[in-house]
Amino acid sequence: MCENDIIEADLDFDESGIFLEPEDIPIDIIYEDEFLIALNKQPGIVVHPTCSHPSGTLANAVSFHLQKKGIVKKVRPVIRLDRDTSGIIIFAKNPYTQEILIQQMNDKTFLKEYIGIVHNVLENDNGTIDLPIARNPGALC
Repeated sequence: MCENDIIEADLDFDESGIFLEPEDIPIDIIYEDEFLIALNKQPGIVVHPTCSHPSGTLANAVSFHLQKKGIVKKVRPVIRLDRDTSGIIIFAKNPYTQEILIQQMNDKTFLKEYIGIVHNVLENDNGTIDLPIARNPGALC
């Protein structure tokens, strides 16, 4: 390589062997470009298929959205939220973008903010919840 060389990377490679069942589920796209798609996730929908939710997920909906545009890509959720939580979800359209966003989260340069709504009277104006987070013990997997 020499000074002023131009280097190109083709991130648009064939992923037709990586299949997720596309489903026509309405999604609220707030931003999309060639690298990622950001959605406003409503409560009540799972982000990606699991053994207890094999279909009807945002990932299935994103797969359908991309398929309608003639794009065959693996669906890569970068941020996940619980089924009953609303908020912005980001899906990367290629492994490089996914890795860069994950690295930004690890480096704490990717800003995520959460707002909780409480239906009750609180004793304090602020505080910390320090409890373990784990899979529902009644879950099948």
